[in-house]
Amino acid sequence: MGKSITYRALARVLGVALLVLGIGCLIGGNFANGFISSQLSKQEIDIPTDKSLDNQIAKTGLNADVADGLRKWAGQTMSNGDQTHPYAEYIGEHMRLAASTAGYPEVNFKKLAGMISDQKAALTKKVTADNPTMSDEQVAKQVAAESINPLSKYDEALAIQTLTDLRSNTFFMGSMLQGTLLNVWGWSLIGKIATIAGWILVVGGVLLGGAGFWPAKKATPATSTNPQES
Repeated sequence: MGKSITYRALARVLGVALLVLGIGCLIGGNFANGFISSQLSKQEIDIPTDKSLDNQIAKTGLNADVADGLRKWAGQTMSNGDQTHPYAEYIGEHMRLAASTAGYPEVNFKKLAGMISDQKAALTKKVTADNPTMSDEQVAKQVAAESINPLSKYDEALAIQTLTDLRSNTFFMGSMLQGTLLNVWGWSLIGKIATIAGWILVVGGVLLGGAGFWPAKKATPATSTNPQES
């Protein structure tokens, strides 16, 4: 009898604890999903329509698998964490296509910095060779001027401009947005896991607590029979 009371008391305590913890998880998960939806809606990021995706596949070489990842929400404004991961892949594909179109496939943000430095070194050599009387300071100024001149006669200067645009605009901005969206996606997963865990804990708490609070069966008193005297 004593052990039964102890187990039932323990079940009540654990049941209530699980129930409270489960409700906390549900509140947290609901808050995370609601906050993500609210913030994404404010950004007003429009997902391309099916027609736009088809045109990009045909004209720019957009990866069909990347496009298919967005078709479920085609034409909608981004509003939940499920949409962020495929859109982040879409941004990554656009960065790849932009680099390929510019003549620099398979580059990334870090590699572009090295390529710009190499082009500047080559441009410095050419400017120095074309202007042997210039001082190092004058050469540096000329290199800087050529590097931003769209009509420069130096191929290296034009390459610097293209690479700088890719790095500063396409890859920097794209990587920032891509990273932000993947971060949002990660938090949305946490929100989902918290919600699922919350329901499991609530159900477990109800069952365990119910077992602890359920009235115990009364023990049937044992009866003894005395042999009749003959």
